[in-house]
Amino acid sequence: MLICAMITRLSNPRNPEIAAGIFALLSGVSVVATLLTRIDFFTVISTLNEDIEYLNENLVLLKINSVVWLVSALFISLSAAAFIVAFQPHGPILALLQGFFLILAAVMFCISGLKGFSIIDHLSLFPDADAKIADSIRFSVFSLSREKEIYITASYTLIGLSFFMIGLFALVTRKISIATGIIGMLTGIMLPVFSSQVPKSILASVGIALACILFFILSYRLLFKGLKSKERTKPIAKAPDKTNP
Repeated sequence: MLICAMITRLSNPRNPEIAAGIFALLSGVSVVATLLTRIDFFTVISTLNEDIEYLNENLVLLKINSVVWLVSALFISLSAAAFIVAFQPHGPILALLQGFFLILAAVMFCISGLKGFSIIDHLSLFPDADAKIADSIRFSVFSLSREKEIYITASYTLIGLSFFMIGLFALVTRKISIATGIIGMLTGIMLPVFSSQVPKSILASVGIALACILFFILSYRLLFKGLKSKERTKPIAKAPDKTNP
């Protein structure tokens, strides 16, 4: 709420929209970064020991990924506040709903990053541990990784719900293009359904890709065009001809 108040006090009426566009761009870039640095492990074809060895070999990448999750949480929370301020004059209920879901998604992103650091802490104890402690560490890492996946899935679901509200906002207010609204609603359906039911499927990946694209579309719209649509000029009626036939 403090961030919302700070953005609202900006002097230029377009400044809240510009701030929202900047944070949307940073959020999109950071979400892409989480995908590029993400480490998939604990697959069906590998054993737990092989997964631990794989994590130890990619410990630096895991640290980078954990930092990126936390940075993404920051940018998404800032985007939520900026979106609320920019959209509220045109659709207050939808603005608050999309901001609410984005803030919850930011919390899930933050927890995912913290879970990554917990995995790193456990792995640092693994080389010096005896057999019993090593087994305990393996199962702790396995449990933390499962929990992290749950929070990641929850974050994607919440982002999808937020974009569904943005899609409704576009269709109801027409302050954003109808095409953007349709993409937002498709993202809002695909992300919650497929990321929770079949997270490794191509449809879940398409939903995540649409979410990243939508961040960039919103950023472009807010930065360069704004939310105020052009008013249609009414044709000037011709004056009646007073000349007698």
